[in-house]
Amino acid sequence: MADRSSALLLAFLLVVGTLPEALAVGGGRQGTRTFSVLSRPIYLKYGEVHNTIQDPIRLPQDLVREFASKPMAIVDYSVDIVDKEGTRVPLYDGYNHHYALGIGGYEALNWYYKKHKNDPYGGYELNATQVPTMRTFMDDMRALSMDVSRRGRRRAANFGGGSGAEERGTSHLLPAPFAHVVDKPEAVSPRTPLFLLTIP
Repeated sequence: MADRSSALLLAFLLVVGTLPEALAVGGGRQGTRTFSVLSRPIYLKYGEVHNTIQDPIRLPQDLVREFASKPMAIVDYSVDIVDKEGTRVPLYDGYNHHYALGIGGYEALNWYYKKHKNDPYGGYELNATQVPTMRTFMDDMRALSMDVSRRGRRRAANFGGGSGAEERGTSHLLPAPFAHVVDKPEAVSPRTPLFLLTIP
């Protein structure tokens, strides 16, 4: 078996705050702070593609406690590819075609992961009548927020879509008074088509 020692990670940097402070119009986003989450390592051989959902990654406990009784407002985010040491990976080494990130309750994200972890095409059933698209993923993630039986009307958020390596360093700041709102966030669930390009 070939060496699979080339590990890449996605780094998600989120700017969050509480309602209504983070939604204030004018004077900047009051009361916001930044936190980061790393995906699980993705081990790839040269020319290999990773295109699947990862199991949920729990958020830091201080963040979970802070937003256990009040909604989290995500007002900005960025995504990058880093190595195991946290160093930015050049795009000629690893290329992120696009991504999606779900954030919400752990149980809901874990249910979604278990349902789709073995699907081809990165988290979609093999169905010849439906082409797997990022829109389908986003619709699925939105549905998690609306499933009263599992989530008790807790809102989840998802973002990404066509964003990829071309948008490295681009702000995704939402204009006030808009935000991605999450009730009782506990985990994130990343999905990304990632390519390893470096010749060994």
